[in-house]
Amino acid sequence: MNSSDFVVFLRQEARKCRVSNAELAALELALENHSSEEIARKLGISPAAARQRLSEVYRKFQVEGRGPVKLRNLMQRLNTQFKDLAATMPTVMAAPAEPVEVGRSWEEMPPIVSHFYGREPELTMLQHAIIQERTPLVGLVGLPGIGKTTLAAKLAEDLKSTFEHVIWRTLNQPIPLLSFLNNLLQSFKEPSDLQVPSVQAGLEQLLVYLEQQPTLLILDNFDVLLRPGDPHGRYQSGCEGYGQLIRAIAKRDHASCLILTSHAETVELVNLERRQLAVILKLEGLSPEAAQSMLSERGLKGEAKTYQQLIDRYRSNPLQLEDVATIIQNVFDGDVAQFIGLDTTIVDTTYRKVLDQYFNYLTDLEVVVVHALAQADQPIGIQAIKEQASKDLATSEVIEALEQLSNRSLLEKKRGRGQGELLFTLQPVIRKYVRKYRMSAAGI
Repeated sequence: MNSSDFVVFLRQEARKCRVSNAELAALELALENHSSEEIARKLGISPAAARQRLSEVYRKFQVEGRGPVKLRNLMQRLNTQFKDLAATMPTVMAAPAEPVEVGRSWEEMPPIVSHFYGREPELTMLQHAIIQERTPLVGLVGLPGIGKTTLAAKLAEDLKSTFEHVIWRTLNQPIPLLSFLNNLLQSFKEPSDLQVPSVQAGLEQLLVYLEQQPTLLILDNFDVLLRPGDPHGRYQSGCEGYGQLIRAIAKRDHASCLILTSHAETVELVNLERRQLAVILKLEGLSPEAAQSMLSERGLKGEAKTYQQLIDRYRSNPLQLEDVATIIQNVFDGDVAQFIGLDTTIVDTTYRKVLDQYFNYLTDLEVVVVHALAQADQPIGIQAIKEQASKDLATSEVIEALEQLSNRSLLEKKRGRGQGELLFTLQPVIRKYVRKYRMSAAGI
């Protein structure tokens, strides 16, 4: 058993103790002797948030001691358990911790879902669409941090007994389709050096496998394949064939399903949904009950009214709430009322980095309209957007941008007084981010 075996073992133990994916990332770095400051820098969070995540790890593993002693005690325990396991079952790490049927593929583990809040209606709807209606393509879209990856991971966990293969791929950078297909095809057979010579050959082989071996295939962060700032949602150079992949899977008769997570609806998804070959679920925030449950479990204190104010301000976005909960815990000892009383909105470092990447995909026209909306303290209509914009815009251009921003889940819509004109605005965190980090950088 080698170091890669230990990583698998560590993640299995973390799953048993309900350690979250974010907490596991901090733990893995800590076990590599990185300090809290180094962990924070690598994960794009504050040192206080890094220490909070490690504190949660020690609590869930029930590790005793103070400060660095906890990490040493945990390391000793894990090393002992790992050596004992290696001595008695030298090949056990070749398979996942829980029993699976022959052919199940978990070589890239889905994120650990240690806590799952709400989303029962969404889960029920998606399970019905995938199992009963045999929908071949599902798109999970929504703002960063809204829970697309978590929902997809929960689906994979719940449906694993239904499929012969469950394959998860996280797309962190654009990958040429031929390279992706050659990697993916290894999941259906014994690894070998044989490679398909062309995209067409790879697609044909993949479709044969999907027909013969019912498979749940999840592609997380699919929008990383798209061109930044492209108004037509086209793919980056070398990735154009992914549209062909999606269409081929959606149109072929089989019992497999492809799930995509994306910040925005792709052209293929929209067109295939119109033909009833796909289901698109646009995720909104958690229910108030689920959001309050999440905050309570993080040790926050407050009355129902102050909880609701916090939830409303961050629009029940799980990642935003998790970030601000850490701040409230570290700075205000968990007192929600004290934080709410300051009447401020915080864009945590973690979420800012996520939004930095997200906003790179906006078109120039979308950016102009977003800036106009961010400058307004109240919801405004189309004419006001034109007047507020930094350059002359035609009404048709404003409408085009609003439609695109709506597809990206960036817009909030409200009716004017007396149910009059439809007005538009941004979520508080998005408005604060645009004002502080985008407009100031652009000299606006």
